[in-house]
Amino acid sequence: MPTLRLKLPDQGVITHELTAALITIGRRPDNTIQIVDRSVSAHHAELICEDGHYRLHDLGSTNLSFVDGQAVTDFHLRQDCKVTFGTVECEFDPHGGEAGQRLSPAQLEKDLAFLRGENSELLGKIVAQQRQIDILSSARLVTKKTEVTPFAFHNDALKAITSERDDLRHLSTGLKLELENLREELAATIAERDAARQACELLHVEKVTNGREIQQLRKQAGSAPAPTAPADAREAAPAPAVVAAPLQTHVASSPNSASAAPTATFSSTEIATITVDTGDTQKIEIALPARFQVVFDALRPMRLALERLSKDARDASALAEIGAHAGRLVETTNALGPHPIGRLGLAMEALLHDFAHRSEPPEAAHVRTLHQAAELIARLLEPSQINRVQHLPHPKVLAVDDDLDLLQTLRATLELAQLPTTACADGHAAQALIASNDFDLLLLDVSLPGMDGPALCGQIRENDRYRKTPVIFLTVADTLDHRAQASLSGGNDFLPKPFNTAELAVKAETWIWKNRFGLL
Repeated sequence: MPTLRLKLPDQGVITHELTAALITIGRRPDNTIQIVDRSVSAHHAELICEDGHYRLHDLGSTNLSFVDGQAVTDFHLRQDCKVTFGTVECEFDPHGGEAGQRLSPAQLEKDLAFLRGENSELLGKIVAQQRQIDILSSARLVTKKTEVTPFAFHNDALKAITSERDDLRHLSTGLKLELENLREELAATIAERDAARQACELLHVEKVTNGREIQQLRKQAGSAPAPTAPADAREAAPAPAVVAAPLQTHVASSPNSASAAPTATFSSTEIATITVDTGDTQKIEIALPARFQVVFDALRPMRLALERLSKDARDASALAEIGAHAGRLVETTNALGPHPIGRLGLAMEALLHDFAHRSEPPEAAHVRTLHQAAELIARLLEPSQINRVQHLPHPKVLAVDDDLDLLQTLRATLELAQLPTTACADGHAAQALIASNDFDLLLLDVSLPGMDGPALCGQIRENDRYRKTPVIFLTVADTLDHRAQASLSGGNDFLPKPFNTAELAVKAETWIWKNRFGLL
């Protein structure tokens, strides 16, 4: 009697005797054989008895079915083999391990007929291939290219196609990086332009005020012309202070008689300096509001430590600095409440706590995620961004995954991070939800029934409302091909399963507010 032996880490070896004509295998209790493991789908595969032998049929599982290490969708089990469902290993024995068991003459005749059929099919394929080789050989003799083998044409064509594909992939990656850099430069230029305009307005106010004071002094002195002060005296005279709400501004002059066109440099981490063609060089210091200034003071050493850690995950001093400053950063950002900077700090808290209390080097993906969040907070501390939050509605998320248990975990994690989440289990249902709602973030499983994640993402990008909406792909098979497929279809990020819930929350908040503030 055929048997299937399951090897479970916490339950040992469990042997199932196979007697039914149809045997279903999966994580749910309604299966004939239940395997309680997260890598096994709810209804993973089935065994179908045909002509005295079982045939393995995969039911479109997330983590696939394997026979002797090879992924299969439909396979005849005619001999001893190793069957794997997800990550659970099993041993299939068509005779049940009984020594000396012999097949009946009728069964042997059926097996022989099956093998003869397979042999005839293989022979037909060999004959067809030989004819194709003969045709190609004749063509090369006619064109006087007999120095190469009959397979050279196919090999050359395959190499050309592969080379062209690789070139296109590299070109696409380079163009995406260049586009991202241009977007960042544009955003920085816009911020500098806004700050320069504000500084020019302050200088204009100061100039008008000084002109009025000079006129009043001339009126008091009568009709006599005012004495002209030496150049060095004019340069030494202090300029009046100017206050502009909501930013605290201080203006001071420094000696420099050279004339120059107005220039300015502004950022969230430096004092703004503007040079105006008035014969003087003036420095304008624009200070952040107090509640944002303390966030900046706590963020600066954290960014430096994360940058060092991204270059060397074993930098113990960088890990120590993160542990020392993590509490201060979380405390100052949480004080901002529902402001995006406060939400980002709250999402980062769990990952920062994990960094501060771990003994081994952190994962590179987690370092990258924290570094991106910290850089986004720095961008949001720029004067042109701080007050924009009051005009932004509350974000909404759509999660799509055919694993209902994992989908429930996704929804619970995001709801805990105060991100209202709509969940569905297939691509067609997701299309209907996307058409009738405005979502700020999409979480897509790569392998979906009916329509996979990349195909769904490609259709989403055709909708004008969703051309820039962030898309994060979820999958167990974290391979380079899957990452390239997800990126080329329009995805923004990639999160392998099983995922860290803290990392998911940080990624979600980071991509949502990048899009909301036009920083993508």
